[in-house]
Amino acid sequence: MYNHEQVKRTQKSQSSRLLVGKKHTDGTQLVGSKLTAAKPYLGKAVFCVDNVSIDVTVDDLSRYVRDMDVIVITCYKVKPRRSPWQRQAGITPADRNTFRLCVAREDVDKLMRCGLNTSLSLRGHF
Repeated sequence: MYNHEQVKRTQKSQSSRLLVGKKHTDGTQLVGSKLTAAKPYLGKAVFCVDNVSIDVTVDDLSRYVRDMDVIVITCYKVKPRRSPWQRQAGITPADRNTFRLCVAREDVDKLMRCGLNTSLSLRGHF
C-alpha cells in the first residue's frame, strides 16, 4: 500500500526537467514507429521589456520585434518594475509601460543584437 502523503512529498522533491528528443527523423515520425510528435517543439525565452513609452502598445512592440525577423510567441503588458521604496509605499509608476515578451529561443541572439533604444531595459523575465 502507498501512503498518499509520501507519494505527494516524493513528487514535489523531484525536479521537473523538460527533455526534448533530438533524434532526427523524416518529419515528426520515427521511421517504422507510430510514436509521433503532434508538432515540432519550439523552445521559448521570456523577457521583461521595461521603461517603454506609455504610447507604445502590445501590438507596436510585437510588430517591432517581428520586423527584426524574431518569432513572437506572446506579448503582454504587465505592471512596471518598482524600486524597494516604491513597493513599500504602494506606488505603481504611471510614466512608463512594461511588457512580458516571449520569443522563440532560437531568435534570442537576433533580439539581443537589435537596435533597441538605449534607454529601454531588456532582461530575462522574473
